[in-house]
Amino acid sequence: MNVHNIELNRKEISLILILSIFFSFVSECYIVLLENSSAFFNIDDLSAVNIVFQLFSFKHMLALIVLFLIFFTILVKKELRDKSSSFLYKNRFIIALSVFVIGVLLQIHGSSLSLLNISANQHSALFGVPFTVHGDEFSVATPFAFSQYFNNFAYFSDIVRSVPTDMFLLYGQPVLDIASLFRPFFWGYLFLPKGMGLSFYWLGRLIVLLLVSFELGMLITKENKTLSLVYSLLITLSPLVQWWFGVNFLVEMLIFGQIAVLLLDKFMLSNDFKKRLLISVLIAFCGVAYTVSVYPAWQVPIAYIILALMIWVVYKNWREFTFSKKDLIHFIVFSVILIVSLIYIFTKSYDALFTTLNTYYPGGRKYFGGVDLYYGAANPTYLLDYMRTLFYALTPQQLPVKISLAYFVSFFPLGIILYSIVQFVQKQRDVLLHLLMAVYIFFLVYYFITFPEIVGKITLLSMSMSTRLLVIITLVDVFLVIRSLAVLKPIDFLGKSFSVKSLAISLLLVGIVLFSDFYFMGTKYYSVSMLIVSFVLFGITFFFILNSAENKKAQFGLLCCVVVISVAAGAFANPIESGVDYYYDQPIIQEVSSIVESDPDAIWVVEGHEMFINEIIGSGAHTLNSVNIYPNFDLFSKLDPNNESYDIYNRYSHLKIVFQDSFPTVIEIPASSTLEKSDHVVVSLNTQDMEKLNISYILSKEDLTPLSNDNVTFSQVFEDNGVRIYKVYYK
Repeated sequence: MNVHNIELNRKEISLILILSIFFSFVSECYIVLLENSSAFFNIDDLSAVNIVFQLFSFKHMLALIVLFLIFFTILVKKELRDKSSSFLYKNRFIIALSVFVIGVLLQIHGSSLSLLNISANQHSALFGVPFTVHGDEFSVATPFAFSQYFNNFAYFSDIVRSVPTDMFLLYGQPVLDIASLFRPFFWGYLFLPKGMGLSFYWLGRLIVLLLVSFELGMLITKENKTLSLVYSLLITLSPLVQWWFGVNFLVEMLIFGQIAVLLLDKFMLSNDFKKRLLISVLIAFCGVAYTVSVYPAWQVPIAYIILALMIWVVYKNWREFTFSKKDLIHFIVFSVILIVSLIYIFTKSYDALFTTLNTYYPGGRKYFGGVDLYYGAANPTYLLDYMRTLFYALTPQQLPVKISLAYFVSFFPLGIILYSIVQFVQKQRDVLLHLLMAVYIFFLVYYFITFPEIVGKITLLSMSMSTRLLVIITLVDVFLVIRSLAVLKPIDFLGKSFSVKSLAISLLLVGIVLFSDFYFMGTKYYSVSMLIVSFVLFGITFFFILNSAENKKAQFGLLCCVVVISVAAGAFANPIESGVDYYYDQPIIQEVSSIVESDPDAIWVVEGHEMFINEIIGSGAHTLNSVNIYPNFDLFSKLDPNNESYDIYNRYSHLKIVFQDSFPTVIEIPASSTLEKSDHVVVSLNTQDMEKLNISYILSKEDLTPLSNDNVTFSQVFEDNGVRIYKVYYK
């Protein structure tokens, strides 16, 4: 890429300098706010400004200025911008692979594992901050993955729950089994050390989702690169994807679902037998990979969107598609791979799957639309609430109550408006838009209205939940906006491009959405500064969207706005970390590792730690009360032989054990929850029942020595930062 002949005039230089200084200043202020967000919560805006200037770093700002100078120089000079974008597009796969390899070698990842820091070691992320709301990731999924290093990546592990536990299907973890072919992002764990394996998992999924979404964007936008990048960013850096990035397989669903659509398009456009055969194998692979991404609450509604896209692909290519008798071989190969693979996996995991389906929670959880047993009545206001996701990373105290509402940035109601203009004003008959709108209306109706049970079972939406369905509705909104912009012609009633009328309409729409959301949400979730930022940023974005019909400048303006929105709403949901030594360097973890090495089969209990009950499984300690992915009936049959508490422990549960010698063992749901909703179980274990469970070691913050009696002795063998390890002796 030759840039020697590109010159800048004084006006361009001044513009670049002003933009670079302004955005560097704003970025450094944002970084200060992000990394010190707890200090800013519930204080007035003036006090917040004072704190920002106290913590402001001019060194950081100078570094940012250099980066923005390069960025805006490329942006301002069209020749340089065109050459840069062409270079990036042509070499996108090589660049992505290079970033991936370098990132894995440097062990870069986004886990919040540093919050498992019971030794209180000093540690700071490379960038950003970890959030406790990621508990399912750093306190469950990641320690589970690390535990697999201590049992040769067994399909069934007795480190988790201290009884053989399915590690593949329900809480997908790396296993040394042919089934892992369909979990490619776990492959790194199988041949790399823990830090690199974790990096392989995080970076692999992030980079592949970005690339795959861009390719699907190219398909649905008729190869409009700008709109495709807009779509890719809206998917990959969406609040929903990033706040749930580490768990529940949402990323895998989006990756393999989109790849299947792209492959189907390639299959129909190819006449080569061998190429079609390969594509058939790959589509079957995607089908299995999608199916074993077991989280039906998202899996089912996303499948409807994928189905709509596939129907459109078939319709689009039908005239060019040539069918021959040899295609029967393709169908047989596809079916055999899909069916045999699923039979193998589901047969091997049958007991775990059957047990889970018959649990009180989540197996007994059913959703038939409208009122949700777990989340109450459907709330139409939530459709307007996506703008607030800009500030999730800055308001950590609010996250626990709103993380289920981490949406896609939907630009509602523009999807409906643009669809209506395309179909009814411009009289274009776009099949894909019709299919997407059909899915959209179906989801909305199901979200607002309660249906007979048979409808939920036939549609499979009974396996979803109101909030889970809602956020997928916002995904359909994204598709409606992007596809509409791809086929939209200039909107006549707006007048010429970038008219005052289009700006007024944009600000009016954003004002209505913000006012309505603020009216229902109130000052608890919005401050004046949040309202102003949202109004300005989304007002400009709506303005570019309304002018993007066949207008490259407006589409580029939209891309710039989406970059800002996506970075603010999603990019800071997870920290940027390197390696995992900070976890294994904790004295308490090193001591557990030492004990495990000398006594590998000993059974441990983590006593009283609700957040940290999986703290030590990453060291290979067989932990009786690590998260019960499905019920440990072997444990509870010893404590409750008459099944009197069956509904209480027949669930996915964070199992808290506390020791006492004052009353019989009690199994209960925490008083703060209900039987229907709780994923926590508390066992008040009488010391006389300990020997039944063969407990050898206990990790606790409490002094347990006073509980020693004629039956059992608690002998402290280690202490660090108030956390003690006890060896248990029975008499």
